[in-house]
Amino acid sequence: MDAILIGSISALADTSDMQREAFNEAFAQHGLDWTWEGQDYRDRLQKSGGRQRVADYAEERGQKVNAAQIHADKTEIFQRRIREQGLTIRPETRDLLAHAADKGIKTAFVSTTLPGTVDAYVEALADQLPKPFDIVLNGEKVGDQKPAPTPYIMAANQLGVSASDCLAVEDNVQGAESALAAGATCLAYPNADTETHEFPGTRPMSDWRELLGA
Repeated sequence: MDAILIGSISALADTSDMQREAFNEAFAQHGLDWTWEGQDYRDRLQKSGGRQRVADYAEERGQKVNAAQIHADKTEIFQRRIREQGLTIRPETRDLLAHAADKGIKTAFVSTTLPGTVDAYVEALADQLPKPFDIVLNGEKVGDQKPAPTPYIMAANQLGVSASDCLAVEDNVQGAESALAAGATCLAYPNADTETHEFPGTRPMSDWRELLGA
């Protein structure tokens, strides 16, 4: 493999609970008696896009809300929590990136999340990364959202490699679909909220050692 592409924020550091709690705090700020918990919240993660999840939930309940503003407030809360509480890199991702650093393999963070959130992640994990990513993408830079293959094709092009020679790591189904559509080999590394989801066409995260001869 010519490059390692970490594709989702929670493939780097699992913030499942922090995300859910940020949604609930934003709901309270807007005077809503909504609380997302347990399986109901996890089921909503089958589709990407937090703003759309809020809009869909409001429609289910027959309520009118400003989904865009609620999601913006949730994002601000989430970014604040990252900076206040810090993050811990996931162990298999840490070991994979350490191997890449040792072997001189290029790396990228291929997220379609908002720039501020991506920046908060990179800053919070700077001391835990074996080396800085060669490139960092975010939703503003990429444009097309996953499962479109655009994010991975863009990352491969910027690294000067073929997507088919890249190893991607994803924690959600739509991210995995994006990587596979671009032609990359994809490892599924589910987070606490996606561990029951099916990831067709992928290999388990533990296979990275076999694939890289580590």
